[in-house]
This record gives sequence, structure tokens and C-alpha cells, in this order.
Amino acid sequence: MKNQIVAILLVCCLIQTNMCLAQQNKYLDSLKYSLNHAKADTHKLNLYQKLIYYLLDFNTDSALFYSKPALQFADSLKWEPGTKN
Repeated sequence: MKNQIVAILLVCCLIQTNMCLAQQNKYLDSLKYSLNHAKADTHKLNLYQKLIYYLLDFNTDSALFYSKPALQFADSLKWEPGTKN
């Protein structure tokens, strides 16, 4: 009986984790889509920033990957706040 309860709780935890990961993927996909379709202005830089900050929590390599074009884009716009830090 005790083993069955533990198994049920484990399955519930796995389902909950899977649902959370699916929501994260939707947000990440949404940011990437918006970034690819954004005009070349500060809105695009804001999307880069959101994407990079989001990726820093679990995928620093990808955050670094997106930070390089973001910095180049900020330089091309001569947008000083985007080149600090």
C-alpha cells in the first residue's frame, strides 16, 4: 500500500514537471518567433534582452550565443544602453 502511494506521488510529480517544461518551451518559442519577425529597432533589442535573461537560468551557452548578435545589433543602431554591462 505504501509503495503504491509513493508510486502515485512520483507519477504526479513527473506529470507536473513535464507540464512546466512545456510552458517554458512555449515562452522560448514565442520569444524566438518575435525576434525573427521584429523590425530592426530597439524593440528587437528588448526581445534579445528578454531571451538572453530567460536563457541564463538554464542554458548559458545559448544565452551567450544570442548575446553576440544582440551586441552587434546594438552597435549598428548606435544604441549606447544596449552595449553597457
